Amino acid sequence: MERKKDKAKVGILTFHCSDNYGAMLQAYGLKQYLCSHDIKTDIVPYEPPYMTGRHWWIPYIPIGKVSRWFRFARSGWKSHRLMGKNFFRLRKNMKAFRRKYLLEQGQHRLFFASQLNRLSYETYIVGSDQIWNPDITCGLRKEYFGGFENEKKKKVIAYAASMGGAALAERYDEEFSELLKNMDAISTREEAAVPYVNKFYKKRVTAVLDPVFFLGREEWERIEALPKEQGYILVHMTERTQEIVDYAKELSKEKGLPVIELRTNIGGVTEESFSVVYTAGPAEFLGYIKKADYVITNSFHMTAFGIIYQKQFVIFLHKSLGARIHNILKIHGLEDRLYSEEQPLDIDALPNWDEVMKRTRESRKVSENYLMGHLLGLHVEKEECCGCGACEAVCHTGALRMLQDDEGFRYPYINEKLCTHCDRCKQVCPLKSESSNLDHELYFGAQAKNEKVRHSSSSGGVFSAIAQFVLSHSGVVYGAGYNEHMEVVHQEVSNSEQLERIKRTKYVQSNIEGLYPRIEQKLKAGQWVLFCGTPCQAQSLKLYLNQTYDRLIIADLICYGVPSPGMWSDYVRYLEQEHGGRMTDFSFRDKRNKDNGHMRSYIIDGMEYVDSLYEDIYCRIYFTNYILRPSCHSCKFCKPERDSDITIGDFWGIENVEPEVDDGMGTSLVIVHTDKGKKVWNQIKGNLNWFECEREEVLQPRLQTATNAAKGRESFMQQYMAKPFTEFIKEEQEKRKRW
Repeated sequence: MERKKDKAKVGILTFHCSDNYGAMLQAYGLKQYLCSHDIKTDIVPYEPPYMTGRHWWIPYIPIGKVSRWFRFARSGWKSHRLMGKNFFRLRKNMKAFRRKYLLEQGQHRLFFASQLNRLSYETYIVGSDQIWNPDITCGLRKEYFGGFENEKKKKVIAYAASMGGAALAERYDEEFSELLKNMDAISTREEAAVPYVNKFYKKRVTAVLDPVFFLGREEWERIEALPKEQGYILVHMTERTQEIVDYAKELSKEKGLPVIELRTNIGGVTEESFSVVYTAGPAEFLGYIKKADYVITNSFHMTAFGIIYQKQFVIFLHKSLGARIHNILKIHGLEDRLYSEEQPLDIDALPNWDEVMKRTRESRKVSENYLMGHLLGLHVEKEECCGCGACEAVCHTGALRMLQDDEGFRYPYINEKLCTHCDRCKQVCPLKSESSNLDHELYFGAQAKNEKVRHSSSSGGVFSAIAQFVLSHSGVVYGAGYNEHMEVVHQEVSNSEQLERIKRTKYVQSNIEGLYPRIEQKLKAGQWVLFCGTPCQAQSLKLYLNQTYDRLIIADLICYGVPSPGMWSDYVRYLEQEHGGRMTDFSFRDKRNKDNGHMRSYIIDGMEYVDSLYEDIYCRIYFTNYILRPSCHSCKFCKPERDSDITIGDFWGIENVEPEVDDGMGTSLVIVHTDKGKKVWNQIKGNLNWFECEREEVLQPRLQTATNAAKGRESFMQQYMAKPFTEFIKEEQEKRKRW
C-alpha cells in the first residue's frame, strides 16, 4: 500500500507478521474498518523473531528449555523440506498479501520491543487474535499490553484480545494482573474470558466480535483470489484429527465431490485421497471458501468466514481452543452446526441466514460502540447531554456518532477531522435552547371512558385518545416500545392494533435513532404525525425540524429521569438466563390489583411472572436514582411551562384534588400549552371523563425540581462496570431488601 500523506495517530499491534490466515485477515478487517471511518490507522510493523521465527526454513520458537527449541527447529525443518518449493511459494503469497493490504509503503520493520519507544502513534490498539496466549507469544509479552515507554503514547485499547480460552494458567495470574495496569480499555474476543480478566481489571470488560465481522461479504470479495477448481468439499484443520478426515471422506462419498484441504505444513493425520493445497495465501483462502460446496473445519477464522460467506458447513471443536469457536457459533445462533456423534448433523439444512446476519449486525453494533467510543472524543460533557441524538441526525458530514458508554447511555462522539464547525449540532441541542412558551397553560385531570383502554395504559389513557385522533386522520404515531430484543426504541405505528406496542410506561431511555428525518418526510408529505417522548426528545424534534407544521402534534411526558438502556438490556438477559427462556414483554405498571400500577409483570416463553414493583431489583435501583442519566439531575424541563403542544403523565396527588375519581386504575394529568394543543384537547375530551384544575393543584415534584442524584452513584456504577452482571445484580438484591 502507498504511504498516506497524513501520519496515522492510531497504531495496531497484532499478529500481522504471522503466516496465518486468521491473523492476517483480522488485521486487515480492523485496519480497513477504521480507515473507512476516516480514522487514519497503521498496523505497527512489529515483527519479533519469537513470532516470525516459526515460519523460517529452520524454525525458531523460544519456548521452554533450549533443548525444546532444538526439537521444534528439527521437526519444523523436516516438514519444510518435505514441502519443498511449496514452502517458498506459501511464504511468497503470505508476504505479498502483507505488503499489498496490511503495511504501508515506507514502513520499516521493527524486530525488538525497544524500537516501539520512538513511534509517533497516540493511540495503540492491541489485538485482535491470541495476543495474550503465552503458548503463542512464548510467554506473556508486555508490548501486547502497551507496556512500553513512549512519550507520545496517550491511550492503549485492547480490541478482541484473546487468551485462546476462558483463563490463563494460575502461574500467570500475578504477571497478567500487573500487565493489565497498562490498559485504558479492554475487550475480549471470548465472552467466557470476561470474568477472568475482571478479576484483575476493575473497569468494564466487553466481549466483542472478531474484526473480520466488521466487513461484509462484498468487502471481502474485493480482495479474494478465486481458484480454478469448483464443485468440492473444503477442509482446513488447525488441529489435525482423524475424526475430521473420516467425516470428510464419508461426505465426499455421499456427495460425489472431491476434497480439497488447505494446509500450511506437512505432518499429522493425512489422507491420500484429499487434494492438498500448500500455497494458498489469505486471498486464496477466501477464494477457496467462496467456491466450496461444503466447508469442514475446526479453525475459528474459517468458521467466521463460513458465516460471512453463508456456506454449508460443519464445525469440529478444537480440543484446547474450542471456547472461541463455540462462542462465535452461539452469537450467531448456529450451535447446531457443531459436529456431534449423538445428534448427526444434516449439513444440507439451510440456516436462516437473514436471522444470522441480523445477529451479526447486533453484535457488531456493540463492538463498534466499544471501539469508536474509546477512539473518538466525547463531543460534550456528559452532564450536558440528554442523549436525544439530534446532533448526529443534523450533522451532514458524519462527524458525530451516538455511541453507548460503559454506563449504558448514548452520547455523541466526534471525529474532528470530519467536523466543519457549522454549529448545527449546537442549534438543535435541547439543553442549549431557550423556551419560547408563555405562561398560559390549561390543566386537566382525565380518564378514558373506555375501561379497556384505561386498563391497558399506565395512567388514564389520554395518550391513546390523542393517538386515535391522529390515526383517524390517516396519520402516524411515534412512541416508545420494545423491539424483538426487549430494547426500548421509538417506533412508528399506523393503526390501532399496532398502538398497543407503544402504550404503557417504560422505565428505560428510548432510542430515537433515525427518527428525525423520517418524521420530517411524513410531515412534508402532508401527513398527520403525533410524537410522544420525554421533554428533551420533544424539544429536540422541534429544533431539528426548525419550522412549524400544522399537522404535527408534540406530546411530552412528566419525566422522573431516564435510566440506563445498557443496564436494562443486562437485566433482561439476566432474567432470561434465570428462567431459561426469551422475554417477550415487561409491564412496569401492571394494574391488576387496582393500585395505580404498583405491580410489575413480565413474560418469558409464555410464562408470566408477577410481583410488586418495589420487589423488582431493577425498579428499586431506578427509584433510588443510581441509574439515571447524569443530565437528568439538572433537567431544565421540570416545570409546567414547556414548548410542546401537550404534556401528559400520572396525576400523582389525585386523592387530594378529586378523591372520588381515584379508583386505583390511573388518572392522567394533562397540561395544554398551545392553540394547537387546545384544538386537539377539544377533539378528544368527548372520549374522556375530565375535570379542570389550577396550577397549584398539579405541582407534583417533577414539575418543580429535577430528581436528585444518588449519593454513592459513582461507586455504584464502578461496581456495575467492573463485575459480571449476574454477580453484581445478586449483590444488589442482598443489599436492597424490601423497603
